[in-house]
Amino acid sequence: MNKKTDYIDEELKKLEGNNRKLGNTQNALKYFGKCHSDFSYSFQKLNLGKRRRKPEHFQERTLNSIQAKINNIKDSNVRLACNLGKYSGLRSFEICNIRKKDIEFTNEGVRVKIPYAKGGKSGIINCIRNTKLEQKLKEYLKNYSDDDKIFPSLPKMRLAAARAGIKLHDLRRGYSKIKLVKTMYDSNGKKVMNKPEAKEIVKENMLHSNSRTTDTYLYSKVIYQCSIGGKQIRI
Repeated sequence: MNKKTDYIDEELKKLEGNNRKLGNTQNALKYFGKCHSDFSYSFQKLNLGKRRRKPEHFQERTLNSIQAKINNIKDSNVRLACNLGKYSGLRSFEICNIRKKDIEFTNEGVRVKIPYAKGGKSGIINCIRNTKLEQKLKEYLKNYSDDDKIFPSLPKMRLAAARAGIKLHDLRRGYSKIKLVKTMYDSNGKKVMNKPEAKEIVKENMLHSNSRTTDTYLYSKVIYQCSIGGKQIRI
C-alpha cells in the first residue's frame, strides 16, 4: 500500500494550484475508498494548498433578470436544465449527471436523487414547487429511457449559459434565497418559521456540511424579490 500511496502523493503534488483538478481527484479517491474498505488515504499529510482566486466585484443581479436570460436560451434542453437548477439548487455537474430514473414526481413536487454529489456525498433533493417546470419535465422525460442521462454535457451547458450572460452558479445562489423565503412564510405571507431554523433546512437541502457555506449563498449579490400575501420581500 505504501508504494501506491507514494504514487498518489506524487501525482497530487503535480495538481497543486489547479483547484478543479485537485478537488475532482480528491473526491474520486474518497469515493473509491467508500467502495473499497481496504483502501485509505489521508490528504492532510500533504498540506496541499488551493490557488487563491482574485476577489471578484459582483454587481447585484436579480433572479428576475436571470430568468429573462434563461428564457432567451435557444437550446430547450439547456433552458430546462437551468430552470431545474433554479428550483432544485443542484450544482451544474450534478444536473448534467441526472438520469431519468433519478427523477420522481410526488404529491409534493419533483424529487431528485443524487447518487454522487460534491465531496462524495449523496442525497435526495425535494425541489421547490413550480407547476410549469413539472409539466415540462414530465413531457421532456417521455423521450428517454430510465438509464439515460437527460441533459447536455457540462461544457455545452456552460457555453450556452455564457452566451446568455448567465453564471450557472447564480442559479444555486438564487435557490438558497427562494427556499429560505418559502420555508419561513406560508402562501398568505404569515411567518411560520424563524430564520435560524429555516436556514438549517436550506443547509440540508443544499447538502452543505457547514452553516457558514450556506450563509455565503444567502448573503450573495443575487437578489430575490417577491410578494407573498401582499407582503413584499427582498432578500
